Amino acid sequence: MKSRFILFRRARVYDCEDTTARKQTGLKTEDKAEALALLHARNESFRRTRLNVQIARAYLTAGDPNMSARIWQAVTHPGILVRKFDGRLPPKDQSHETIHRPRRGIEE
Repeated sequence: MKSRFILFRRARVYDCEDTTARKQTGLKTEDKAEALALLHARNESFRRTRLNVQIARAYLTAGDPNMSARIWQAVTHPGILVRKFDGRLPPKDQSHETIHRPRRGIEE
């Protein structure tokens, strides 16, 4: 079977190319062993999709043993969130303005 990604080097940094889409992506490393490991991981992700899902479940279960027993309500509950709101809002543009602008006249 032909590999989907190939490795090449440009200006001392390794890159890979998707042979079907002809899209080039930088691996951002100068180490050949690390570049080969990243390339191998990309090729394997397209060869064995089901195995990758099982590996991801194994990593999640190792990080949180209760992950397999959780329901969506537990995941979306605000008390479970690890990151706390620090009071900063995203940059102001038209798409976020209507979401984050407080409505006048409505008390919470």
